[in-house]
Amino acid sequence: MRRTRATSRVYDAVTEAWPDNPPPLTVLENNFRDGWVRPMFKSHGWRDYFVWRSVHTPKGFPDVLALKGCYLVVLELKTETGTLSPEQRPWLEAWLAVQAHVVAVIRPRDWPLLCRLAEFPSSVGQGDFQIENPPARRRAG
Repeated sequence: MRRTRATSRVYDAVTEAWPDNPPPLTVLENNFRDGWVRPMFKSHGWRDYFVWRSVHTPKGFPDVLALKGCYLVVLELKTETGTLSPEQRPWLEAWLAVQAHVVAVIRPRDWPLLCRLAEFPSSVGQGDFQIENPPARRRAG
């Protein structure tokens, strides 16, 4: 989202109102990222990375990576009706194999959980996050 005078007001209003200013359920993915997710993490001292143009990025790479201290948060953002692509699931599963991190698919309705996540690690319990409809695991043997 380009920071014009109008978007700057929205951006600033959002950053001042956690968690009382959740995104509308109809928000577009890039507006959710730029108007709510990134500003909220920045307001809690996180450094974040997002792919501006995916032309030179592998298909399915997560939307946002956020770092704070020794913690890494990997987020795939979706609209309320968005679904994971076949290329996104393997990326999320690969990130889940890494220790000391959170991997999540985040939608506007998850705003309260995302606000807790920004205060991580003190406010998030193990098991609060999981990949939607995980694939069946193979049995060893």
